[in-house]
Amino acid sequence: DGEIAGTCSLTIETTRRISHIGYWIKSAFEGKGIVSHCTRYLKDFSLNRLCMVGVCVSIEKQNKKSRRVAERCGFSEVGSIEKWISPSCRRGTDFANCKDADLVSYAAFR
Repeated sequence: DGEIAGTCSLTIETTRRISHIGYWIKSAFEGKGIVSHCTRYLKDFSLNRLCMVGVCVSIEKQNKKSRRVAERCGFSEVGSIEKWISPSCRRGTDFANCKDADLVSYAAFR
């Protein structure tokens, strides 16, 4: 149908040899394995093709669906940050209405 379902992004820190994956999907497309497929691909690409040392994902603590995606894709919880800028806020442009969020960090290593 040509509709955008969501996004999956990869940000690379070449000096530290780590990458960061970010993802979101419209609710109409949830549960179809799209985000899991993209996340696995980017994780494997980062570790095996780009030879990154590690790959990270930061997720809002209360976002249980996104946390399960990270866990199913082989990421392990490595820490948390309280009262940080929400990843969903960073997608928007109206930073005046941003709220702090507690984040959970996940990582996978070579």
